[in-house]
Amino acid sequence: MTETNHNTTAQNVTVMPRKEKKRARFIGMDAPFFMLVCTLLFFGLVIVYSASYSLSLRDHDTTSYYILHQAAFALVGFGLMLVISRFDYRWLKRYWLVILGLSVLALVAVELFGVVRNFSKRWIIVAGIQFQPSELTKIGLIVFFAAFIDKYHDKMKTLRYGLVPYIGVMAVVGLLLYRQPHMSALILIAMTCFVMIFVGGLAWKWIISGGALVGAVGLYLMLFTNFLGYIQRRVEAWQNPYADPLGSGYQTIQSLYAVGSGGLFGLGLGNGRQKQLFLPESHNDYVFSIAAEELGFIGAMLIILVFAAFMIRGFWIAFHARDRFGMMLAVGIMTMLSLQIVINIAVVTNAMPVTGMSLPFFSYGGTSLVVLLCEMGLMLSVSRQIRLKKEG
Repeated sequence: MTETNHNTTAQNVTVMPRKEKKRARFIGMDAPFFMLVCTLLFFGLVIVYSASYSLSLRDHDTTSYYILHQAAFALVGFGLMLVISRFDYRWLKRYWLVILGLSVLALVAVELFGVVRNFSKRWIIVAGIQFQPSELTKIGLIVFFAAFIDKYHDKMKTLRYGLVPYIGVMAVVGLLLYRQPHMSALILIAMTCFVMIFVGGLAWKWIISGGALVGAVGLYLMLFTNFLGYIQRRVEAWQNPYADPLGSGYQTIQSLYAVGSGGLFGLGLGNGRQKQLFLPESHNDYVFSIAAEELGFIGAMLIILVFAAFMIRGFWIAFHARDRFGMMLAVGIMTMLSLQIVINIAVVTNAMPVTGMSLPFFSYGGTSLVVLLCEMGLMLSVSRQIRLKKEG
């Protein structure tokens, strides 16, 4: 009798995880977060079309080239988001080393086979599709950091597990990004990873030591490379863009014209002037300027409020996650996106120097949009597990 009960219990132990995974696919995702994602995606497509049709007409003899491409990638990404949301995100922990390796190899591929555009080597072409591998590296590093912190959480206050692995990985990735050069991605990844290891429990003494190391690297770059000149030019253009109105300050000036001319209610959707080939990258990094011009202060603030709600709900999911890996994964994703949103809007309003960061959901770019929606699928997967835990 005892042996029978033992066998039955053993069977239940092996069957329950499988049943739980199957049940999790039918547990509802976080509805507020899903609706916020859909809202941002829809309005992002609308603004991309409005901001890009003049450029599209000039370059491709049609007003719909960019929006059709963006909509196609949005459709693919949205489907992937729904599929990923139904899977248990915890399976990523098993392959964190493979994911880390692929993330580094993606940047090595750029070094070997990259395409040069605007004096930068950030893209590769596969099957006729051009994309930036750094977008894949971003989510790959978030998965690695989340898995490593989860695995060695009890040892995070030691030098061996709390700082050295992260510094080592970031040194390799940072060198590859610096060679492209892709400084905006490097800054974004570094800031995100710092937040992750801080939330993960890194001891203060290693935070200070890590800060000193970063400072030393920065000092080296300033003294022995052209990095100081690069930063100085950006800062000077930020402080006084009118000092070089046709050069380094041109884009900032045109962006400010767009934001300022929108007034309270805007010029009306589709009626913006700066997108008529005056503002470079009007459909990409500076798409928020066009939104502010056409929708006005009220429209721009509504977009910011939706972004704020999106960030708040995302971090709510992160800190209610079922396990530490889910929490760190969601913290990494939301930190990276929040930094992008804040920095992009600050740049187009000249509140900080130009960094080259795109605006999530709004900026044109197929690779970044698909990866972004896959990240949203992971967030929804984390939210499903929260519901599953609550329902017992």
